[in-house]
Amino acid sequence: MAPTKHSWFSPSAAAANIACPARAKLNTDKDTSNVYADEGTTCHKAVEDIDQKGSHNQTLTTDWQEQAITDALAQRRKLFDSMAFGVSVSVYEQQVDLGAYGRPDVFGTVDLITYKADTKHLLILDYKFGQGIHVIAKGNEQLMTYALGALTLYPDAQKVTMVVVQPRVY
Repeated sequence: MAPTKHSWFSPSAAAANIACPARAKLNTDKDTSNVYADEGTTCHKAVEDIDQKGSHNQTLTTDWQEQAITDALAQRRKLFDSMAFGVSVSVYEQQVDLGAYGRPDVFGTVDLITYKADTKHLLILDYKFGQGIHVIAKGNEQLMTYALGALTLYPDAQKVTMVVVQPRVY
């Protein structure tokens, strides 16, 4: 799992921070964790473990988590199959920053970056395990921030696809 340090201008709060720039500075010392965030973090860790090791040892605290994890993995596999992402490099929980753009203090952790070198296709994937709020990938400030940072790691990329996998929204 990635480092727990948070940027003062967190990509996950990019939309709110762009709408109100002072918000980012005012919220720098606040602990944003809560029971729902912790449940989501557990699901993120489990998905990563299953993809990399075939199983997970996370302690699930709610009835919905196992099904959400299974559904998230199925959605991700279906996406990869539809995009022919068979042979590619995938990196979980990759910290990216905007240092190349003059903002090293703006950084965040991407759930999954996949790069297919032969087609120069970069995929930014964000898992959302919350219920009820449908997050749209198109025009999503968080994903665009992640994509900018990921492009510094994969500068040959010519196509970027940003995806949100949300197993509990439907």
